[in-house]
Amino acid sequence: MFNLPDSAFIDKVVPKNRFNIKNIQKIVWLYNLSQKTTNIPPTDEIKEIQIFKVVLLSDEIPKKDLKAIQSKIPYPILFVLEYQDKIFYAIFDKEQFYCEDKKEFNFLANNMKELYQNIIKTFLIVDGDFEVSKEIDLKIRKIEKEMKSLQSKIAKEKQFKHKVELNKKLLSLKKELEALKSR
Repeated sequence: MFNLPDSAFIDKVVPKNRFNIKNIQKIVWLYNLSQKTTNIPPTDEIKEIQIFKVVLLSDEIPKKDLKAIQSKIPYPILFVLEYQDKIFYAIFDKEQFYCEDKKEFNFLANNMKELYQNIIKTFLIVDGDFEVSKEIDLKIRKIEKEMKSLQSKIAKEKQFKHKVELNKKLLSLKKELEALKSR
């Protein structure tokens, strides 16, 4: 699944009753990425990173359950979410939640903070400096959410005049989105 050293492989089932969760069938602690297991030195911010496999009861991503697990573990967790034959990857970065399928992770780094940033970068829409990319990514996701909301309002709107106004706003958001993505 991941190209990581055998020394980092844990493969232990974590009891579900340690967390207040409902939509998860099973939790497996797959990897512990620490100096001892990967030879990557820790930093003040990031001492180690965990990788948990979470077998889901449905195809819905249980963000609250994952947050409950993350809140009990003092290290960042990369979640490998599994439901039937589907696999998704998820991680929390402060309050931002990232979840995607088909990811290839770069586990090469000089320290744990860089490793963590490499993992987060995998989820970001734009490349470049980590902090700038995160900021742009956040703006892009916000605009995409606004666009969905506007499209829904346009579909429901009966008055032509209001539809035109909403479409102008949508067009403006599309241009803003294109500008952000082309950075």
